[in-house]
Amino acid sequence: MNWDIHEKKMAHAVEGDDPWREGKVYPISKSTTKLLGDLAKALYEAGWSVDDEFEVQTAGTWKKDKFLCIKNRSLDVS
Repeated sequence: MNWDIHEKKMAHAVEGDDPWREGKVYPISKSTTKLLGDLAKALYEAGWSVDDEFEVQTAGTWKKDKFLCIKNRSLDVS
């Protein structure tokens, strides 16, 4: 797949939708779409709302072995 063309199409489709992206466009594949669906299901099953504010952090030494930490900032207790 020609990612340059794909990225231009994606950039046009979502331009201005997400201020945190800083103009970056990330390629979406069939496996990425499945992963995002699985993640959405896990967040739902955890009882988190789609309106909550999340922060994602990564950890791990090796490229093939990363850990994702998803923090629900809406549940922070100060």
